[in-house]
Amino acid sequence: MLELVNVCKSYKEKEVLHNFSMKFEKGIYGLLGPNGAGKSTMMNIIADVLKPSKGDVLYDGVSIYKLKEKYRSHIGYLPQHVGYYDNFTADMTLEYFANLRGVPKKEYKERIENVLKAVNLSENAKQKVKTFSGGMKQRLGIAVALIANPDVLILDEPTVGLDPKERINFRELLRGLASEKTIILSTHIVSDVEDIADYLIFLKNGNIVLTDSTDNILEKTSVEEQYMKFFGEDIV
Repeated sequence: MLELVNVCKSYKEKEVLHNFSMKFEKGIYGLLGPNGAGKSTMMNIIADVLKPSKGDVLYDGVSIYKLKEKYRSHIGYLPQHVGYYDNFTADMTLEYFANLRGVPKKEYKERIENVLKAVNLSENAKQKVKTFSGGMKQRLGIAVALIANPDVLILDEPTVGLDPKERINFRELLRGLASEKTIILSTHIVSDVEDIADYLIFLKNGNIVLTDSTDNILEKTSVEEQYMKFFGEDIV
């Protein structure tokens, strides 16, 4: 189980995440909020890319800053912006990241085939990344996040650049993984999470303004109405 305990993050005098506490078990957690709400900061802290100014992150009750590499072996992370070697093919890219993540070499071929199939890039395995569209690069990023079969999957705006068909495929992929993984999905697009998230977390100005199961929220009102209530923005 993953747990954030009173996590704060400040840049100079500006606090972008304030006393964030949350327990994450298996299932899909949708993190909703407008740009600047603190979503990416929280994701980067969970992924151990950023250190909190205060508070702690626990994995199975132990601080991730004590677990270090052992913790990072349990997570898969898709940041908003993924860097690639343009002259690598898709399968070369995945082999590179499999090596970085400590995947046994004897498992490379099967792992790469499986994740490429999952993101509908099997036919593009030998294609150079520099020829990929933005949506294809985003799907490759999802494959990279999955290559080590992580227990915790952290996805920051994962559907940006995907066409409607691929967004549907992506949702189905997450549904298939939710029973065995903790999936934290950050977005400002309500439709990306309302049908698949087990729990929703609304963030505004670095503060939690609502957290509840999706079913409980839907018993009272629509997710869109809650989004408008807190953020006053048009639904995407």
